[in-house]
Amino acid sequence: MAAATETMTAFQEHILNLLPTANATETITAVQDQVLESVRKGQDAVVSMVGMWAQAATSLMPETHPLPFADRMPDATAVVESTFAFLDRFLAAQKDFATAILDAARPFLAAGEASNNGKTASRPASKIAT
Repeated sequence: MAAATETMTAFQEHILNLLPTANATETITAVQDQVLESVRKGQDAVVSMVGMWAQAATSLMPETHPLPFADRMPDATAVVESTFAFLDRFLAAQKDFATAILDAARPFLAAGEASNNGKTASRPASKIAT
């Protein structure tokens, strides 16, 4: 029985070491910001290249007849706006769901904290969740 308790305690310590600390959360946010900035720079480069290509290609294109039913096709900008508006609503619903799950689990989480009898496991501040 003592071995099982020691194993469980070691497992709990291992899990605690994987959880992000406040410092890790700041590090994660900084990395996310860097990723977003890199993506923006890449997107700007692509937009610039597409603009140059469109300018060059337009001057090389022969005059053509309009596509059949082109007037019935949705505007590309409207499709993008509609799609991202839906995705904004979808992401907000997912956030609400995740928050509701945490709220529903709060009694269990609070009971787990109380069962530690005020003891909190210490974790190295340098540990970052992977």
